[in-house]
Amino acid sequence: MAGIMLKTHKPKRPKPIRSRVIVDTDSIRSELEGTDWSTVINCSSLEESVTNFTKTVSEAILRYSKTRVISRSRTTLHPWMTPGLIRYSKHRDKLHIEYCKDPNNPTKKLIYTRYRNFYIDLIRKLKRDYNKKEIMKNKYAPKKLWGTVNRITGKDTSSSSPLALIDSRPSVKESLNVCNSYFASVGNKLANSITLKLNETQESLAEKVHIPDQPVGSFFMNPTDELEVLGLIRCLDSGSAPGMASTWHH
Repeated sequence: MAGIMLKTHKPKRPKPIRSRVIVDTDSIRSELEGTDWSTVINCSSLEESVTNFTKTVSEAILRYSKTRVISRSRTTLHPWMTPGLIRYSKHRDKLHIEYCKDPNNPTKKLIYTRYRNFYIDLIRKLKRDYNKKEIMKNKYAPKKLWGTVNRITGKDTSSSSPLALIDSRPSVKESLNVCNSYFASVGNKLANSITLKLNETQESLAEKVHIPDQPVGSFFMNPTDELEVLGLIRCLDSGSAPGMASTWHH
């Protein structure tokens, strides 16, 4: 049993990382090779030996590490943006300024609109390829996969507790009816939302579906009772997705 909650809002844009740590590994290696490890080897207790070893290595790494601030012109706002795309963005803005200074010039207008459309198409392609790679990378990790899907669709990860479906009703029977109505309407609401967003109909989408020659896996439903449904609802975890055999992936 699963619930789907759709919200129409813009996803929060992550803050760009404007600094990075540069580590001089050669200097660290050279210093560790010349270090006197007697304080580690001659310790009477294992805990003290580990503490001295960790302290020596940590101090060496900290000594030869420095933080470099990345300029705004080289800061990427999205993970799928490349340095080349940032340069394209600057050139697009430059063409736009030139066109605004002389809006009646058809040549400048043509150059700007063509470059702008090229830039938009390139952004869409890079974003689509990045999202596809993220989905394929996390396809065997349900929690990360749903996190990627939520990021792509802009879905809010916060959700209400599943116990609200049963706690807000005076009787178990009425609660089960509410649950059945809620889950029975999920597919219809989702289908209507998709067709409305794509400006398509169910018939037009069905025509684009390729039906394989081989038979698909069978689907069946086992009978259940009120206690089983109630138990499943109480075990729902808002931060995980159900897996095989009703197990939950954390």
